[in-house]
Amino acid sequence: MVPIRGGAAGRLAALHRLCMPAADGWTGDGLKRLIEADAATGYQADTTDGSPVGFVLAFAAADEAEVLALCVAPEHRRTGLGRRLLHQLELELASRQIVRIYLEARASNLAARELYRHVGFGEVGWRKRYYPPIDGQSEDAVLMAKSIGGRQKS
Repeated sequence: MVPIRGGAAGRLAALHRLCMPAADGWTGDGLKRLIEADAATGYQADTTDGSPVGFVLAFAAADEAEVLALCVAPEHRRTGLGRRLLHQLELELASRQIVRIYLEARASNLAARELYRHVGFGEVGWRKRYYPPIDGQSEDAVLMAKSIGGRQKS
C-alpha cells in the first residue's frame, strides 16, 4: 500500500466506476483535485505492474474525518484488502490527532456494512433517500462512525 497519488487519478476513477456503477462517479480530473486537496488523505493498493486494485480516500477537518470512498476491485474482494486499507488510513488519521471517522454506505450494501462493523464502525444514523434514484427508486444511506486515537469524542 502506498499513499494515494494524483497521478493515478484516472485509473482510480475507473476503479471507482467499476466498484460503484450506481454512483455518478468521478472523472480523473475531479478525483485528482480531491486527492490533491489539503484535507485529503488516502492509500491505494496496486498490482506488481502498478495497476490499482483498491483505494481509500478521506477528508479530515479539525479532529474528524470522513471516508469519501473505499473501492476494491471485484476480483480482490474478500481477501482482507478493504480491511487493510481502512487500517492504514486509521493509523494515518490517528497520527494527525483525528479522533473520529465517519462514513456512509448504501442501505442495501450489506457486504460493506458488515466490513465496517467488523473493523469497529457503528451505526449512528440514516439519511433518507440520500442516493439518487436507481430504477426509479432512491436509496437510504446508513451513517457509521468509529472513535480512534487516545481521546474519545462524545
